[in-house]
Amino acid sequence: MTVAPDSGNAISGSAISARGLAIGYSHGAGALPVLDGVDLDVPAGGFLTILGPSGCGKSTLLRVVADLLAPLAGAITVLGGPPAQARARRDIGFVFQDSTLLPWRDVRGNIELPLLVGGGRRNRPEPMATDELLALLGLAGLAERMPDQLSGGQRQRVAIARALLSRPRILLMDEPFGALDEITRDRLNDEMLALWRRTGTTILFVTHSIAEAAYLGQQVLVLAAHPGRVQEIVDLRPLKDSDGRCDRDAPEIVAVAAHLRRLLAAGSAR
Repeated sequence: MTVAPDSGNAISGSAISARGLAIGYSHGAGALPVLDGVDLDVPAGGFLTILGPSGCGKSTLLRVVADLLAPLAGAITVLGGPPAQARARRDIGFVFQDSTLLPWRDVRGNIELPLLVGGGRRNRPEPMATDELLALLGLAGLAERMPDQLSGGQRQRVAIARALLSRPRILLMDEPFGALDEITRDRLNDEMLALWRRTGTTILFVTHSIAEAAYLGQQVLVLAAHPGRVQEIVDLRPLKDSDGRCDRDAPEIVAVAAHLRRLLAAGSAR
């Protein structure tokens, strides 16, 4: 069940590779570490879900991948180079728990916002067509609606469409469905898997839901707190079909969820 990261160089085809990575924040003259000793390889086109107690560094890890935070120590490569290069090429998309839509722009205007800001598009594919994204995310017919006319699930779909506009090779998702009801979350989980298979994007997905982590993830990275560290990487690929799907209620998935719960309980203990 556990996948041990390679102890040497990155696995061929890795989208993200980390060795001895320590992450945290500046604190006066020193640093406040959050997560330490991270060895990780995420294959290109993989879907990694990330579980862990509050404060263990889940969101902070995404920030380092996105080049929003410099690591304290160790090494990380994103698409074969420093995270800054991937960010400059706009190879990384980010979706947060809050959809962060601009209330004065309609759905189309919010999706197309990346076209108005930033650069770094040399030698990159053309942005996806907005109408294609609207259809892909189940938003056809809603292009002219304002954010306050959308449901929570629809707003998150708009945020995902906006993140996909630039055809990122990596999509970082920080509890994007955490505020939604269970039925809506399950439906978006299914849509997320279909989107992943269609685009081939590498996805890192932070969640507090054990069931969501097991259902979506081809691998599940379980972090522990006090101190923040990698507890286990659980490989679910043998339990998924060719489209990366599984039966939520299958005995083997229920058993994995129970294992993940035990890991979380152990990783939360001080």
